[in-house]
Amino acid sequence: MMNAPVSTVRPRLETLEDRTALSTLVADFAGAGIFRFRDGSGFQQLANVNASALSVNNDGSVVAAVTGVGLYRFTDNKGWQQLTPFVPQEVGIDGNDNVFADFGTSGLFRFRDRGGWQLLTTADPQQMDVAEDGSLAASFANGGLWLLNNNDNWRMLTSFTPTDLAVASNGNVVANFGASGLFRFQDNGNFQFLTQFTPADVDINSDGDVVGSFGSAGVFLFEDGGGVRQIAPFAAQQVAFSDDQQVIGTLAGAGIFEFNGNFRQLTQFVPTQIAVGQNS
Repeated sequence: MMNAPVSTVRPRLETLEDRTALSTLVADFAGAGIFRFRDGSGFQQLANVNASALSVNNDGSVVAAVTGVGLYRFTDNKGWQQLTPFVPQEVGIDGNDNVFADFGTSGLFRFRDRGGWQLLTTADPQQMDVAEDGSLAASFANGGLWLLNNNDNWRMLTSFTPTDLAVASNGNVVANFGASGLFRFQDNGNFQFLTQFTPADVDINSDGDVVGSFGSAGVFLFEDGGGVRQIAPFAAQQVAFSDDQQVIGTLAGAGIFEFNGNFRQLTQFVPTQIAVGQNS
């Protein structure tokens, strides 16, 4: 079922010259399946099914939830493996191929090859995100924003619950609190207000840089040192850091782009969702 026959839709790599190497990208294209992008090889179809939730690490391992089928992990040496027939709401994968899955009212779990499934909390997260180093950020209705570090210690960052969040290695977290604004949390205990404007999507890298898509105002980069600059004048549906301050974004009707000053189209096909593996 998870094999990948030839598809009539073939995302392709446009000419990308003089650019920083991208991290691994995975994208779901409606009716075509799950594709992975890597430098040197372009887009590769991994499966001819569509995922309800998707994540990838920087080594190219992919985790995908498939409605009615279950949760699968793809690695280059083992291909697709079913981890459970149950379908989670959200998924994540770290740099060691450990899989994180939100099973709603059943709780938040982590799968490791040695030890299998482990319950991390019985609480039902509203949102979660996983970093390359295994750090996990999760928000809970009426329970606030929490960080599980790579030593398995839960820490409350704030009692307020964000509408969107992202986490990177080193315990860096960005959280969108709607009308209250966009904030960055760093592991030194600093919670910094970034802007009162609400992004459609947001991401953070291990250096603490934040990228946000602000509709028709464009895509902005909030640097760890305090600078703010526009890096794209258009509205991106999704944004994610790839390498350093390079950003991958999806544009309605235009496909997937890499940008930060220069704009390079990776494919003209528009995915339903993307995930990007960050460098630690």
